[in-house]
Amino acid sequence: MSTVIEQALQARLVASAPRMDVVPVVLRYDPADPFAVRMAFPAPATLEGVEAEWAFSRDLLAAGADAPAGVGDVRIRPYRPPPSGVVLHTRARGGGGARPPGGRGGGAPPGAAAPGGSRPPPHDRTVVEFHAVEGVAVVHVRTSEVRRFLRRTRQVVPSGCEYLFLDLDRDLAHLLRDAR
Repeated sequence: MSTVIEQALQARLVASAPRMDVVPVVLRYDPADPFAVRMAFPAPATLEGVEAEWAFSRDLLAAGADAPAGVGDVRIRPYRPPPSGVVLHTRARGGGGARPPGGRGGGAPPGAAAPGGSRPPPHDRTVVEFHAVEGVAVVHVRTSEVRRFLRRTRQVVPSGCEYLFLDLDRDLAHLLRDAR
């Protein structure tokens, strides 16, 4: 019998939201599919009004909690607020753009220390982007909850040992059965 890990959490829907700002989602891990995690969304949170579930790599979720990861349908990154003191300027047609007082570019470069030399405290948010033909959904989840979920999955299937949990005979039989 397989131990399935599930963790309920709240996600803040940022883009392409039909009706909800905060969405109860479930992260799920099944050792029978040891490389994947799933994030399930309830019907009221989807455009179609039916429950939706996205499957993606457990390694992608772990990597995205620390640094931007993913180039496909699912992209994950730590939340980074815009640097304080950044001033955005638009350039008028025909040249010359507005300049901030002092005459040079505005604000600090991304990742620079805040005024006074200190960095703002880290935010406990991970951004998950789901790209589909219908559009892009962006959700924020608590990084601490993601890390707790990943710890629980690694207690069942340690990282690097996923191959030990594959049932290749069953998978091959399933493929051959479907080929008839």
